[in-house]
Amino acid sequence: MNVEINKGFSRELAGQRVAQLHGFRALDTVTPRFAKGVDVEYTFLKRAEEIMSDDGVDSCEALRRARMEDPRLFRQLQRSGDR
Repeated sequence: MNVEINKGFSRELAGQRVAQLHGFRALDTVTPRFAKGVDVEYTFLKRAEEIMSDDGVDSCEALRRARMEDPRLFRQLQRSGDR
């Protein structure tokens, strides 16, 4: 939404534009499930969310960039799904 706000749109209109471009899931906020230890999924998704907001890319591209940016974290995420 920050990209749209920087273009001069109000917060409400920026939210509508993001929802139309990327779907309403783009406005979901990621919240940690547990405070104990490092939540790998939360860390990865939070970074992807930051990339979406900062670079104005869609979620697929943001997830790809987050994966390429920190391959070690992505491997941990993949291993955590095996449990």
